[in-house]
Amino acid sequence: MTYKTNERPPHGAYRCIECGTQVKVDEVNYLMPECPFCKSNEYKQVKDDERIKNYKEVK
Repeated sequence: MTYKTNERPPHGAYRCIECGTQVKVDEVNYLMPECPFCKSNEYKQVKDDERIKNYKEVK
């Protein structure tokens, strides 16, 4: 399943389908952002075993 910019997906980590940048959605940052690097607006949720430590927090 993919999620788009400004949607409210479940909390967790998401990967941009264009460039692979990961962002975090939580109780503070709950709307899916535009990708901070490539400006794409589609993401897939990252499974726990696929997460990387250097994700970009969206503020």
